[in-house]
Amino acid sequence: MVDMEVASWSSLSQLLFLVYLAHLVPTSLPSATPLVRFSDVWNKQHNVLQPGVTQADANVQQRGVNELRQMFPTFPESTITQLLNAHSGQVDQTALTIAALSEIFHSEEDIVEDSVVLPSEILFDERLSDLHKLVLRSNPWLTNFPLLMPGPDIHHVAANLALEYKGKYCWSTCFDADFLAALMYEGYLPMAEMTKEGPAKFVLLPKMHHQRCILKFEDLHVRKKLRKRSSRFEITCDRAFDEVVQGCLRQHGENWLYPPFISVLKEILERGGINGVRIHSFELWENGTMVAGEMGYSVGGCYTSLSGFYTVKSAGSVQCIGTAKLLQQAGAAFWDLGMTLKYKLDLGAHCVPRQAFLGEIWKTRDKQPIELPRERVNVKQLLDSLS
Repeated sequence: MVDMEVASWSSLSQLLFLVYLAHLVPTSLPSATPLVRFSDVWNKQHNVLQPGVTQADANVQQRGVNELRQMFPTFPESTITQLLNAHSGQVDQTALTIAALSEIFHSEEDIVEDSVVLPSEILFDERLSDLHKLVLRSNPWLTNFPLLMPGPDIHHVAANLALEYKGKYCWSTCFDADFLAALMYEGYLPMAEMTKEGPAKFVLLPKMHHQRCILKFEDLHVRKKLRKRSSRFEITCDRAFDEVVQGCLRQHGENWLYPPFISVLKEILERGGINGVRIHSFELWENGTMVAGEMGYSVGGCYTSLSGFYTVKSAGSVQCIGTAKLLQQAGAAFWDLGMTLKYKLDLGAHCVPRQAFLGEIWKTRDKQPIELPRERVNVKQLLDSLS
């Protein structure tokens, strides 16, 4: 009966539904603070430089943009300025990132993009299944976001969407391990959300941040007091994934760590990884008791955090510095910390715009997967050995 109702929607019904949605659904989720590009150093309204920017600075910045435009004439100028800003005006480093990004523009151009339905098409696209339609009717907020579906072109579609889409979230009803690994490989941070009602209790919400917080290990900052306290703790890797998950759920609640999402992470873990994507856990111990931990995944040389917990004072901070040192020791290129929070910046992390993050992960994702030690290590001894 429900299927007959979905199939018999008239054009008038669809139009009325759109009008209804216009009053219900916000235009977008809150966005990150927009990046000030080098091309914005001139205040166009008054034709003067912005405060703190000298004419000499503006000339140097513009020369860098012009040099990169000559090197990459088909690359969008707005993206060039963002990347140059992210690399503090270093043309050589920016050029390496753009070269990595450029690969995606010149590959698989003949693929028909069957794995994405854009918000403007979502109510009428013939590729939508009855399940998708019912989910949208029960959860109209999802019409704001692109629908991603598994398919042979998912890597191409996800990569191009990441570059062109101005929002942060996509959605899907698919919790398949290969599909999730493909999105992780392309730089998306996956989350799950409970629906209000309808046939699908949960949906996947792949997120592509406007800005991503990353830590390069040479920038790691360890406070003296924390270094001293770290002698009480030992750290391990990939020894107690289920216990770490339970610790995260106790501290944060289900939040976005819903059962189907945890199940697909465990499947990737049990399969030993999928196409270079591996699931990891880090465990911090004091006198034989786990007092902190975190879960995440690696894609080649990049490690991404998902969630963590702690039960005693300073344990969370010690787990972070211990994790950073183990990743550095294993040869990881950088640590993807997701959204920006103060404690991450205190560690030495910094924020980069989406395009710069994509350039970083595309440069490192096909490198040899990181191999983490399984034995317990005293955190203070680990810090001393790598300082």
